[in-house]
Amino acid sequence: MNTTLIEKAYENAKEIYAQYGVDVEKVLEKFDKIPVSIPCWQGDDIVGFEGIGAGASGGLMVTGNYPGRPRNPEEYRMDLEKVLSYVPGAMKLNLHSSYGENFEKGIDRDEYAPRHFENWVKWAKEKKIALDMNATTFGHPKASDGLTISNPNEDIRKFWVRHMQSVRLISEYIGKELGTPCVFNTWVQDGMKDQPVNRIKYRQLMKKSFDEIFSNKKISEEYVYDALEPKLFAVGVEEYTVGSNDFYLSYNGYARANGIGNTIMNLDMGHFHPEENVADKISSVMTFSDKFMAHFTRGIRWDSDHVVLNDEKTNNMMHEIVRCGVLDNAFIGTDYFDASINRVAAWTIGTRATKKALLNAMLEPVIMLQKAEDDMDFTLRLALLDEFKTLPSSAVWDYYCYKNNIPTNTQWLDDLKKYEKSEMFKRD
Repeated sequence: MNTTLIEKAYENAKEIYAQYGVDVEKVLEKFDKIPVSIPCWQGDDIVGFEGIGAGASGGLMVTGNYPGRPRNPEEYRMDLEKVLSYVPGAMKLNLHSSYGENFEKGIDRDEYAPRHFENWVKWAKEKKIALDMNATTFGHPKASDGLTISNPNEDIRKFWVRHMQSVRLISEYIGKELGTPCVFNTWVQDGMKDQPVNRIKYRQLMKKSFDEIFSNKKISEEYVYDALEPKLFAVGVEEYTVGSNDFYLSYNGYARANGIGNTIMNLDMGHFHPEENVADKISSVMTFSDKFMAHFTRGIRWDSDHVVLNDEKTNNMMHEIVRCGVLDNAFIGTDYFDASINRVAAWTIGTRATKKALLNAMLEPVIMLQKAEDDMDFTLRLALLDEFKTLPSSAVWDYYCYKNNIPTNTQWLDDLKKYEKSEMFKRD
């Protein structure tokens, strides 16, 4: 795009926003420091580096076989660096424990340790990004029956408890090394395909497990947040998900009241009924919590984890975060995987879309909307809500990319096509 046109459009946008009391430069200064955490699983179809590969199971399904999947950590990080060159602003990478490196022969997941993530920490320091962590509870013989930390088999349950305890220690190591909080995400696939008779049994076991997982009080709350990620259902567990929203909300309140861990809720946009308004849940959660996480994804009819687009649901979620005044207390991440298109492109499209929605929400003249509401002038409120939908946030986004030497529009695709031919397509 012509740089002169970008600068002119930005200056015009600044004037328009100023008429509504919005200082665009101040917004950009803050926006620049807000990281979006991107999902490691998008890069290689949830294979990881355990040697045999975790793979998708336990309610997870990756579709497509686009050429160029990275075969090792070096190729994987090359792809990530391409994403970093296409997306402006602060970033985090959300790792699964199966993406550690240099695992000793015969080691199992309950023995994973910070030493297996030293390369990731070194790389993150070089690239000036932060890291989040997930326990990998799928793709393992001890997860074959669909139950991990809610498994009645005590040996299996304790194995997964030990695994999650070890990943929590890794999260603390990462947070301290990088000097920023590491979100330890605790999603598990536990559930049943059809009609359990004793539902409470498995939830009681899950409660017991979480009590044990979060029992290490020496772990710094400054560097680790324990995110509880509920889910409505998944493939193979359509009838019953142990870690439902009701369960996790209840456990979060119980844990915070009793000083167990450093729990927060993770609201994933694809983990609820398609007709539910996930954005509406933010104000409820944040009335009783100091932090929360938002996972941006695009579920279609069910949680199919499509690549995030800058659509209405994405914008509604971001607007609610800003309007509630909880932006400074929100961890923002994306959660999707698609192997039917170029994996680097999927990362890039989804992350740029998420950031565009965030910028649009931060630029909204919220003070005017709040005043109309406080004055009980609901006519004005509705008129302004509609009017603000067409404010020129895209001009501000283009300028922000330009000033950060990041391609505007889809210009990054030209470079990616060259990278496909020179690197990615040679991997197969």
